Amino acid sequence: MDSSGEFKLEAVDNSYVTAMLKSEYSPTDLVIKYDATPKFSGSAETDVVWQEGAKGLDDDAEGMAWRDDPVSGYKCDQQVIRIRGNGNDDPSITCDEMGHAVGLLHGGSAYPALPSEDSRLGCMIAHGYSGDLGSNNVSNINGTYWANTWGNP
Repeated sequence: MDSSGEFKLEAVDNSYVTAMLKSEYSPTDLVIKYDATPKFSGSAETDVVWQEGAKGLDDDAEGMAWRDDPVSGYKCDQQVIRIRGNGNDDPSITCDEMGHAVGLLHGGSAYPALPSEDSRLGCMIAHGYSGDLGSNNVSNINGTYWANTWGNP
């Protein structure tokens, strides 16, 4: 979580993000570690950095995730998530943006392609919030990140 400067995450929004990561993403094979002093450059960049602020967001967007410093193809050395924040955050926004940061997509772009309101998409559905990450997303995360859990290359 960005802990200083223009995009510092307020305490209330930090707690929203932390709670969502714990309840939705920690039970998966994705390894989550808190970095109180994120690195924004060099070889030891923090993998996913959370920020707060409206700068760079579309007027109607509550959040956005993007690749910073693309390496090649879909690979990059850092994902940045910016939420509008100000204590107005909710689990659907943080869950959705983290989903994008780890490679999840919406509806027809998801793998496998699903209707945009399919409950298996959980927080990645087109409208509203299902209350969880969704079985399709859990399966995709576990299929992608299982090597980290077992220490495999």
